[in-house]
Amino acid sequence: MVVISVSISTRELREFDAIVAEMTYKGRSAAVRDAIHKFVQDHRWVHAVGHGEHFLMSVLYEERSKDSVSNVLHRFRGLIHNSAHTHFDGKCVDQLVLLGPGKDVTAFLKELSSVRDVRVCDCFV
Repeated sequence: MVVISVSISTRELREFDAIVAEMTYKGRSAAVRDAIHKFVQDHRWVHAVGHGEHFLMSVLYEERSKDSVSNVLHRFRGLIHNSAHTHFDGKCVDQLVLLGPGKDVTAFLKELSSVRDVRVCDCFV
């Protein structure tokens, strides 16, 4: 295996260690491997975008970013077949059903991801 080094804040390390213990990982390395695996899986769809036209996307963002997110959603309204908006844990969550060419979905994702505090959680082809 390859060894990597990561710099994070003390607060993030405390939170990470708490999750490692809660999830009963054998140690930080196992948790980091799992996190990297999930990150790769969650973003693998980006390479498949050109092959599909139906997508489900979950978007999580801070309340203070809602106007910026709304502006992007309105610019790409032709892609959005259906949507649902809710709140949990003090954040806004949008579930989007997208129908359209992969290149348009990619443009939408890039613009949405550039908004402060936006996290695209899932996107399935």
